[in-house]
Amino acid sequence: MSFKEENQLSKYLSPIFFETGTFLGGGTKVAIKSGFKKIITVELQKYLYDQCVNGDPTGNNEDLVNEIKNGLVEIHLGDSRDIMWKLIENIEDRITFWLDAHIDGGNFRSSTPNVPPCSLYDELNIIKNHKRKDHIILIDDLRIMGDETKSGYGWGQNIDIESIKEIILQINPNYIFKYEPGYTDNDILVAMLPDTIINI
Repeated sequence: MSFKEENQLSKYLSPIFFETGTFLGGGTKVAIKSGFKKIITVELQKYLYDQCVNGDPTGNNEDLVNEIKNGLVEIHLGDSRDIMWKLIENIEDRITFWLDAHIDGGNFRSSTPNVPPCSLYDELNIIKNHKRKDHIILIDDLRIMGDETKSGYGWGQNIDIESIKEIILQINPNYIFKYEPGYTDNDILVAMLPDTIINI
């Protein structure tokens, strides 16, 4: 997650925070500090999932052991394309989605299944099928999308931001778009309805 401060994410509170791409739990911890009361996170790579669940062997607290134990965090191992619908289909509340599931060269492990590098389009189509059409959607790493020069980040070169917006507008034509700073300016796309009331 490129939001480093909880005051950035707290502007987008919903009853549930749903994250694809747990990594080592840093984004999940920002979500907790931001005020989310229930967090569901999905991680594809088993070695990252295992560290989040079992503890950081380096002692640097890059894990989610305590957060899972106290019930704030529900973590799932798997491909978001395969398990996301089952996790959200019966949720009645609005969800804030943080879509950040991809594999870069830097965090790839040979045990990872041979899967396409980015699930963003599929995730948006899953959200499109949900009964609620007022979710808040945040998409990270815009700086990499459509840029073939980013070494190790080949997953982003096949993503077109305008086509992403088109899918979101199929969910609800009233969505508005704004950008937030992340690792760079305008690195995070935010889609929300103009009359969204931020609450938990």
